[in-house]
Amino acid sequence: MEKARKDLEETIHESDRKKEFYKFLPERGLPPDAILSEAELYEAMSEYTFYDGRVSGVMYTDYDEEHRKLLENIFTMFAYSNPLHPDLFPGCRKMEAEIVRIVCSLLHGGAPSCGTVTSGGTESIILACLAHAVFDLLLSVQPSRFKTHASNMLLIFTMFAYSNPLHPDLFPGCRKMEAEIVRIVCSLLHGGAPSCGTVTSGGTESIILACLAYRNRAYERGIRHPEMIVPITAHSAFDKASQLLHIRIHHVPVDKNQRADLVASAPNFPSGTVDNIEAISELAQRYGIPLHVDACLGGFLLPFMERCDFPVPAFDFRVAGVTSISVDTHKYGFAPKGTSLILYRDVSLLHHQYFCYGDWPGGIYATPTLGGSRNGCAIALTWATLLYYGRHRYTERTQAIIEAARLIRAGIEENPHLEPLGDSDVSVIAFTSDKFNVYALADRMKKMGWTLSTLQNPAALHVCVTMNHTKAGVVDDFLRDLSSACEDLVANPGLQQTRTAAIYGMASAVPDKCLVEEVSYLYLDSCYAMPAPVVVGRTLSIEGRKMSLIGGQPPVFPPSSLANATAGGPIYESNASQT
Repeated sequence: MEKARKDLEETIHESDRKKEFYKFLPERGLPPDAILSEAELYEAMSEYTFYDGRVSGVMYTDYDEEHRKLLENIFTMFAYSNPLHPDLFPGCRKMEAEIVRIVCSLLHGGAPSCGTVTSGGTESIILACLAHAVFDLLLSVQPSRFKTHASNMLLIFTMFAYSNPLHPDLFPGCRKMEAEIVRIVCSLLHGGAPSCGTVTSGGTESIILACLAYRNRAYERGIRHPEMIVPITAHSAFDKASQLLHIRIHHVPVDKNQRADLVASAPNFPSGTVDNIEAISELAQRYGIPLHVDACLGGFLLPFMERCDFPVPAFDFRVAGVTSISVDTHKYGFAPKGTSLILYRDVSLLHHQYFCYGDWPGGIYATPTLGGSRNGCAIALTWATLLYYGRHRYTERTQAIIEAARLIRAGIEENPHLEPLGDSDVSVIAFTSDKFNVYALADRMKKMGWTLSTLQNPAALHVCVTMNHTKAGVVDDFLRDLSSACEDLVANPGLQQTRTAAIYGMASAVPDKCLVEEVSYLYLDSCYAMPAPVVVGRTLSIEGRKMSLIGGQPPVFPPSSLANATAGGPIYESNASQT
């Protein structure tokens, strides 16, 4: 485990050595230009060039300068808007309603269909489960920051609009930023070295996550029906958490001062296959069970595939038994990261998603989604993106993506060392091999500049085709390198002993999955950990940027140094020999 921890930290922190960590809140705020320069360094940490088509999924759109400029202008207008206050931001509310209506009509929802914009596919699915009252079933199965700043914010938005902290290896600067935010606030609140945490979408999510952590802790201790006690003045997010997580809540005064839903995928993530939704729908109707279709990946491809004359299985509201659909606009809808939709056939289910608490001293609290305050910029950018692309551009892009996917599928079928998995109905092509360890193929392809997604049960890989794969020569280059990598592995079995192969080999061989869970924890912990300093020393920056202790005891600076620092003088570096 110690070796695994060191390997993970070494891999994740490789880019961190280029830049010291911010560990404390600056005494003086940094000039906007300095922040922008820092952000540029963080952006440059990634070794990947996403727009050459060598990364599987992740970056679903290509570089469209006209679209980028449009999003920059929209961002300036709506950066601080909040749909939680529709009376203050009526335009934002209207945009959201139009996004929902556009996508409902795209999926043949009819006049009664409805929904909300969410932060992503995960939230969409959670909300669908909540509306369908699936949690009883799940619990029975497994308890377990004027102008200068604004202009720089715009530039930073341009840099990070499509970044995704879900992939710390592809966006190391983004991962480092989050880790520094956690460390700065921990130190601000006197958390000490062991303190830790994560960045969330808002206070409501933070509260829910805290409740989740304590609930799971209770489960671990054998407490099957956890409870929490809160004052009546506590935020209503605790009541929301109680409802979501099945924690019994007790409100105390202050002094004067079982039915389940069915789920189908269109397509599923591992193999890219669209489930037989019509058959599942018949079953759902027979037993009066709601049916949710997860079209987060295919929701902005399948509707346009029909216009390109590609065969498309029935998957949307045209299927009588489908009661809700989740669709990601930040994938093939080409909007920046952070938006998805959960759609319902009629308002009766949507009401089960809403949260309203009328007894809070802070006033009546009602929210449509998991978050309280939400980023209106995300809604504005999604709205602008839908109007920018329109049906015609979406159709053109869909045709290019599906054609590229079909070519890759055909090339894999012709490769004697590979076996396709699933039907590759949309944009994902999965494959395995009985000739060599397929995870070694992933590592081999990575050395050749290609990133593939690793799968398990069975051991396999997949490539998720994006607009970047449709550029001239990319598919041919991919298939050529894939064939070459396969030949190398067959001819040289020793090449199969790779890190990825070892990790997944261990995961499949160990019957106790708690060990696999521990390794996963090590990975996540490494994403927030601070790397050990290469040279022991201390750094003082005049802006208060890096009053960070690198090694030893807190430094004692001569009065002249402190006066110089507070006056905005030059930066003093004190190395180990001077301490």
